[in-house]
Amino acid sequence: MTDNIIAEIGKVFGSTMIDVVAKTTGIQIEILEDEHDISLDEFVGIMSLNSIKGGLFLISAKEHDMRFICSYMLGLRAWDVSVADIGDVLCELVNMTAGNARLQFRYPEYMFTLTTPFLLSGVDMAITTKKRADDIIIGFGNKDIKLSIRLIY
Repeated sequence: MTDNIIAEIGKVFGSTMIDVVAKTTGIQIEILEDEHDISLDEFVGIMSLNSIKGGLFLISAKEHDMRFICSYMLGLRAWDVSVADIGDVLCELVNMTAGNARLQFRYPEYMFTLTTPFLLSGVDMAITTKKRADDIIIGFGNKDIKLSIRLIY
C-alpha cells in the first residue's frame, strides 16, 4: 500500500469516527496528533474487513472512557452502565464507523464488506503484525475521554 493510500484510509476512518461519536453521543472528540500508542486498552471492538486485501478494524478504550461514552449514548449514569452495555456500545461504534467509512471509500482494491463486530476485553492485550501489514493507529479524545482506532491491512 502506498503512503498516500494509507493516509487517505486513515483520514476516512478518522473523520468518520469523529462524526459517529458526535452523532450518537453528542460528545465532540478530535484526533490527538501525538497519540500513537500500540497497546490495547481493556475493551476492544473488532471487525474483520473482508476484502481482496483483508484486514481488521479495531476501536480500543479504557473502561472509564467507555462508561462515559455509554452514559451519553444510552442515557444512563456512568455507574449504572454494565460491562454488557460497554460491549454493545463499542461493537455498535465499530459497526457504524466501518459502515460509514465504507460509503466514503474510493479505492476499489481496498473495498470491504462489513462483518459482525465482536468484543475482546482483558488486561495487557497486544496485537503483533507481520512486517508486510500496514498498521494505521489514530488516537482520539477530549478533556474527558480517550480512545483509539487501529486498522490493519
